[in-house]
Amino acid sequence: MSNKLDLEIKQGEDFFRLLTIKDELGAPINLTGFTFTGQVRATSLTETFLEFTFNVKNQVTNLGQVEMIMSSAVSSKRKTSVKLPLFYDVEMNSGSNKKRILQGSLIFDPEITK
Repeated sequence: MSNKLDLEIKQGEDFFRLLTIKDELGAPINLTGFTFTGQVRATSLTETFLEFTFNVKNQVTNLGQVEMIMSSAVSSKRKTSVKLPLFYDVEMNSGSNKKRILQGSLIFDPEITK
């Protein structure tokens, strides 16, 4: 089961969230060798609206930590004149194994000053 977290991203701003991935007992897990993917869409059947990038932290000093990032360059590429209600999820990947670890709704707030 994945965790639920609703987000808001402001167009033209950097977005950053530090995630700590834990096992069933609440202990951080070693993320060496894992990759992460995350997409934002209007529905599960529509094209990808935006994508997150991920940076797995040093697992010796920051066990279980991964940065979830969307740069201002990425968020400013999508143009809209109204707040958009969207959805996202994040998957943790190891080889052919995928596990959804986070999901929720996402409000994309348009930039007025360019």
